[in-house]
Amino acid sequence: SICDSKVWRGAMRNLSLLSLRHVSFPLPPDDVVKYSVSEAETNRVFVVTAAGKFFGVTLDMNDEGFFLDADLGEDLEEGAEAPSPVALTLSSECEVAVIADACGRIDTISLTSGEVDTVGGIDGGIVTACFSPDEEILSAVGVNGSVVLMSQDFEPLAECQLPDNIKVKQSSSASLTWRGDGKFFSVNVDGQIAIFNRDGSLFAKGENTPNMNAVSAWKPSGAIIAAAQKQKHRNDIVFFEKNGLRHGEFSLRNVTADVKCIVWNASSDFVSVIVEEPHAEGGASTKNMLIWYRENYHWYLKYELPLLKDGSYQLLWHDLHALTCVLIHPDGIVEEFVFAWKQVWSRESFAAIALPQDGRRKAGRTTLAVVDGNTVFLTHAHKQLPPPPMCSEELKAPFTVSDASFAQDGSLLVICSDGAVRRAKARKGEEGEDVYMSISHYNVDIGERQDSKKEATGMVEWETVFENTQGVVKEVCSFGDRIGIAVDSGDGSSRLFILSQPKGEGDTWEVESGSPLIISAGIYRMCSGHASSALYIEGGDCTVSVLSSSSPCCLSSLQSLAEVEGKEGPAYFSSLCEDIFTTTYAEANTGERREVLIGRSLAGSGCLYVAGLEMVKEVTSACAHDRHIIVTTRRNVLHFVRLPGTVQGGEDSEAARKSDLHAISEGVSDLELGGEEMSFMAEGVHETGTHNSGVHIGIPVGTDAEGVGFWVEANGERALEAGSRIVAIIPNSPRIVLQMPRGNLEGIFPRVLVLDRLREYIAAEPPRYKDAFREARRHRINLNFLHDFMPAKFASHAIDFVKAVADAGQMSVFIGTLAEEDVTVSQYPLPQRPSTERVNVLGSLVQKEIDALMDDKPKESKISAVCSCLRSAMTSLSKETYLLPILLTLVKPTPPLIEEALREVQQLVHAELEMKKRRLEGTNEEDDEDEDEDETVIHVDGKVDVRKSTILPPEVGGPSPFGGGTGTTPNQRLPTAEEALEHLLFLTGEAVLYRAALTSYDLTLAALVANKTQMDPREYRPFLQRLATMKMGERKLEIELHLQRYDIALAHAVALGEEKWEVEKKLVSQHGLYMQAIDLHKSRGEKEKENAVRQMHAVQLRDECKYEMAGAMFSSYSAHVDAAECYMSAKEYSLALASMRAAGVAPEEIRASVEDMVSALQDQKSHVEAAQLLEYELGDAERAVAEYITAKKYTVARYCAQRHARSDLLETHVRPALAADAEEFVSHLRTAEEEMRTTMQRLVVVRNNKLASPSLNITAGNEGALGQAFDDGMSGIFSIASNLSSFTSSTFASSLSSFKSSTAASQLTGASKMSKGKKLTDRKRRRKERREQTKEGGRLEEAYLMEQISTRFPSKEEDEVYADLVKNLHGDGMHSVVVKVVEAFDAFCAYLDKVHNILQLQHEAPISLPE
Repeated sequence: SICDSKVWRGAMRNLSLLSLRHVSFPLPPDDVVKYSVSEAETNRVFVVTAAGKFFGVTLDMNDEGFFLDADLGEDLEEGAEAPSPVALTLSSECEVAVIADACGRIDTISLTSGEVDTVGGIDGGIVTACFSPDEEILSAVGVNGSVVLMSQDFEPLAECQLPDNIKVKQSSSASLTWRGDGKFFSVNVDGQIAIFNRDGSLFAKGENTPNMNAVSAWKPSGAIIAAAQKQKHRNDIVFFEKNGLRHGEFSLRNVTADVKCIVWNASSDFVSVIVEEPHAEGGASTKNMLIWYRENYHWYLKYELPLLKDGSYQLLWHDLHALTCVLIHPDGIVEEFVFAWKQVWSRESFAAIALPQDGRRKAGRTTLAVVDGNTVFLTHAHKQLPPPPMCSEELKAPFTVSDASFAQDGSLLVICSDGAVRRAKARKGEEGEDVYMSISHYNVDIGERQDSKKEATGMVEWETVFENTQGVVKEVCSFGDRIGIAVDSGDGSSRLFILSQPKGEGDTWEVESGSPLIISAGIYRMCSGHASSALYIEGGDCTVSVLSSSSPCCLSSLQSLAEVEGKEGPAYFSSLCEDIFTTTYAEANTGERREVLIGRSLAGSGCLYVAGLEMVKEVTSACAHDRHIIVTTRRNVLHFVRLPGTVQGGEDSEAARKSDLHAISEGVSDLELGGEEMSFMAEGVHETGTHNSGVHIGIPVGTDAEGVGFWVEANGERALEAGSRIVAIIPNSPRIVLQMPRGNLEGIFPRVLVLDRLREYIAAEPPRYKDAFREARRHRINLNFLHDFMPAKFASHAIDFVKAVADAGQMSVFIGTLAEEDVTVSQYPLPQRPSTERVNVLGSLVQKEIDALMDDKPKESKISAVCSCLRSAMTSLSKETYLLPILLTLVKPTPPLIEEALREVQQLVHAELEMKKRRLEGTNEEDDEDEDEDETVIHVDGKVDVRKSTILPPEVGGPSPFGGGTGTTPNQRLPTAEEALEHLLFLTGEAVLYRAALTSYDLTLAALVANKTQMDPREYRPFLQRLATMKMGERKLEIELHLQRYDIALAHAVALGEEKWEVEKKLVSQHGLYMQAIDLHKSRGEKEKENAVRQMHAVQLRDECKYEMAGAMFSSYSAHVDAAECYMSAKEYSLALASMRAAGVAPEEIRASVEDMVSALQDQKSHVEAAQLLEYELGDAERAVAEYITAKKYTVARYCAQRHARSDLLETHVRPALAADAEEFVSHLRTAEEEMRTTMQRLVVVRNNKLASPSLNITAGNEGALGQAFDDGMSGIFSIASNLSSFTSSTFASSLSSFKSSTAASQLTGASKMSKGKKLTDRKRRRKERREQTKEGGRLEEAYLMEQISTRFPSKEEDEVYADLVKNLHGDGMHSVVVKVVEAFDAFCAYLDKVHNILQLQHEAPISLPE
């Protein structure tokens, strides 16, 4: 399809002719077309003439032309009436056309063969007939007033009579129309309407409307019926509801014209009317086709076409394509009109707004033009957005306007219904010269007047630019100082006329030699270059040609854009585009400016093409902005296609450097610096908009849009209200104008455009912080962006930033919003082009630098750095003016500098008191007595009378208390101390600020703060009065004690010396400040007090039973005796002996102490430690060896005997102990085996009984877990058994350790887990139930028995002892004993092997005892 069937609803667009094609058929002389009908699926049109001739014409592009003819009177019998058709309708399913004759006959004509057949009739004659939309019912109105319903096979279904008020005659005019859903149809006979149901019953009678003709049409959506009413002074199209009541109307501009035809389009958006207006002097009448569109309760005349031939015209709208209609001329010509919505808006050329004298880009001006018959509504979107049909200006014209366009100089060009192109201009300028109406003229001279509409209408004249004599003017486009006009003749080709601008006064627009240029494929759309002023022409074959503004008018001057860009094939777009426009970008590598063409397709997919490449699908509207192509989609989302080279950054911007490095690592180099990008829009554009050689048309050869750098911003999407469309943008402004589905206009500021604007302001030189701050506040952008985008630049231009903001309140707002996060990363990241493959072009070393830069963290707190920077700037400018934001910079960081902020207030308080004191000097004593009682008076004796303090404020604009002059402006009031305190209270809180005031030790300031809080004066006044009587040192100590800052209070107490020694000891003991006190006295060289504090600390540790720490503290000041006692209590015997020797204790006493230590260790079963004391302190080898043997440390005992040359101890102590332990080990194995046999006997009984009685079954999960644990243990045991057979002591020890770790621990853990029953809150009851369940016959007896088997394994400590035993037996040559031990262990393992094999059986099988 060439036109989407879904019509874009909106009153801010005009209906533009897209294409015109015509087909003719051989109409006999003196015969005219009377009725017509179309078939949408095949795009065929069928007509019947007044003489009964039938013709079929196809409008399909591939098979266009006349294909069928038939004659209704060819086979009529003699004497039959000649054909006189009164209705023509189709039955597509049966492939026949049905023709009703005035005589009552109903004929059908085959659409394939042209065969005529009479299928029925109505007595008396027929006045009209029509098939229902589903082609199942044929309704016909007879001359006798009957309404007959017939089936598709022409069988009668129902018959009824018209209401009594409707009289049908043979000469009556009538129309019959069905509602779109086929449930109702209406009959209009000579202006009287009746509505019937589908079954033929009368539903309603139409309201009596005088002077209404028989023409009517039911809106396909089913809402209303349109009819025509001609009155004396007005000519209306009136509407009726299905109940017959009137439902509004609108007036035609042709008051005396007669309405011949009313037709709705398929989507019910347009109502088209053919009117015939008789000539006033009796000459030939004039006919016109009018297309009306309704929006916001207003009917717009969108298109008017004069009909120049005599006879009846037929108008049909396509059933599938809502913007396609067919006009059948009375002489046999069929014309197909394809329309499209066209948005007409003008924005100032960039030359006028890009680089004014101050070097700043200012927002441009945009005007929308909407056509409504002889009126053009102008809406200045940059100033106001009135809801349509309201507007800013109205241009009245003495002719009907069909389309409009803006020239590059801002003047308005219109296409008139008579085929002429005219230009609006003012009458005369101030000096009598002609002044063309432009956007700037309107806004400056007319837009500000009270009665703008009247003035505009009175001033405007119309200059004829071009008069067309053949064909239809479809589009006009201005490029440079020339105008291109496309004229369509209907044969598929278009003629392009090029007109030159008048060169002198009195000259007219001239058609250039060589015009017209014949475009064989036809012209669909034209647009002028954004910067090159070239003319872009889209042909009907999807090709695009370019004509430069300086090229001569000839076909050879037309360049194929596909060839310019090196594309394959002549077609530039994949499908025809409804809208084309251009924009410019700068190449990243060369800096060259290039102009690229963008198109939005007509097909249902609605693709957006950029340089011929499909970028976005389902696009409903699109426009080019300064740095983006902005589109809306059917998913109601606003997308932004970023232009290459438009990512705003700066040399000193961390965010920009990160983005640059990231782009390099991705193989992308499309980032531009701010200063260069700001001015590229204006380069190469002159005031007249002519093309400069610096602008290149098209993208480089061998690249596409993605390769150049066009990409859709993933983070730039914005959801829209359903049905919203872009109608205008404001140049150099982040504002976009949308039309809502309700018809109203709304201006939005997308975040993407606002951020680009802010980046431009910040990157400018010098930075435009004033504009950036205003925009950020207006659009609710996080103010951290002003710093985070270019932090280094912000730091170097802090004074400029303070001057730009100026207002202290706004500075406080900025400082209050500071946060540690980098908003250029978290909230507003720089747009980055997505890449499908990461390419490292600089090697791994640079990649490491990139990663480090991406992950770097600021060393200093951002808030602290910014606050410090701003505080310095504000202090240097005017400390008194920016006092409140300065205070905020002190309390904003973490931790807040509240004390420093209070010092600033303290200075102001003392300055104001000094000023007050000077003002009060020279006044008499009586004035002092009458002074306000709410003031603070400091007496000479140090006492303070604290009342509600009122500090005298400085005079308005007077001298500052700081001595720095007045405020920044003559009338600016400076903040007082009270206001500064109130500000601090708001920022910090009462309690925090009062504590900070006390820490300043300034009682006047503390009193002033307390007065501003909600504190009880009965609490703080006595306290402050008591402080006023103290010396400064005592006052500081008392304040710190009050604030419970005991460490600082301790420092003050130490500084006061002996006077506060008792206070110091109390602080140290109560709050544990021993180490702080020790450090303070040590720094002051007070050794005696230092040792006293150490003693206090040691005694406290001893009292808290921290003997080891107490011993260390006693030792620190040489109290070794006390230290030894503490070490003895801590059982640190070595330290205790060292302290005793340091204290000079006699050797005899030391030996006695060692004997006591040995006895204590023996009682504690610490035989190894006791042996070490006996060996090393007392030198008693025999007792030491005995202790080692008691601890089963045979190897250590052997080494001890050898060290002391006591080999006799091996025979007397070691060997007998080894033999005894071996016997004990063998006995232990046998006992374990016997106990396991007893347990297995019971386990066999329990298992077999369980199989015999399933009710005794236990939890299978627990049993399985036990079995698995047992299997793991057995594997470890057999590994040990195999290793023991080698008689290798080291292998045996390691295997035995593996045996314990892999079996016993897992067995115990698994068994304990499986022995746990259901968790209960009562622990005692759970234990009792467990004991009962593990008894003989209990539910958990089997699990208990399995647990008992697992507990027969030795513990880890026993394993180490027995491994050491076997190793020493082997070393002493006691081989017979070793064999005995190994045989016993092998027997035990063999029995475990049998148990393992039995327990591995399935739980369902019975088990037996091992042999």
